[in-house]
Amino acid sequence: MSVFLVNLCQAGTFVQEKSQNKTLVVLDNWATIETHSVFFEHIRQMGGGNHTLEFKLISGHATDEVNIQKFNKYFYDNIILMAPTVKSFGSDLGIKDILEFVDFHHNVMIFANNKSRKVTRDLVNEFGVDFEDIGFTMQGGAAPSSSSQSAFKTKDISWSSNLFEPLERVFTKPERPVLFEQGLGSVLDNNKNNQHVFPILRADEASYSFNPDADERKETGIVSGQ
Repeated sequence: MSVFLVNLCQAGTFVQEKSQNKTLVVLDNWATIETHSVFFEHIRQMGGGNHTLEFKLISGHATDEVNIQKFNKYFYDNIILMAPTVKSFGSDLGIKDILEFVDFHHNVMIFANNKSRKVTRDLVNEFGVDFEDIGFTMQGGAAPSSSSQSAFKTKDISWSSNLFEPLERVFTKPERPVLFEQGLGSVLDNNKNNQHVFPILRADEASYSFNPDADERKETGIVSGQ
């Protein structure tokens, strides 16, 4: 599943100070509930454990209905999109619908990987994020010094422990580098131009984006150190 995450916040926090917070998780595979169970449990415990998650599986057909609102009354405080492989999020969850959801002071969290489809790429473009071309995968970075390299695969992985500095007030800086598999390189607008999106981890300076099947450009430096 995904190895790149963007948190797009118009206002407020992911968990608001109220009796109940509700988050919709949109999936392209039910197995994600198991593979990301720790992540989901962490969200449930946020805000004193007053957070409810609702999961919906979508097929990627443009006729799918997700039902996030009625008469501009939204049923959810947040939406987590964990469906990078779908061609469409549904008839009522298009890019325009998601932008309106954010404009109504709600939050969207997007997961993506190197197989992310056009709808995901077009959506993050609206928030000042430009993904690397399809087929390119992040490589490089320094593995934990205490670990044997032979314990990990060496293809299509990258490492980073470069937590975005302002987030150090919120998150504990990783003691060990984070492993990304099938990671997707990206370039973000600076926070002076875009207040809605921020990086979580930056790639190591030695990281690069690579596509062995590219005709002319196999490596790109546009995401190095991003």
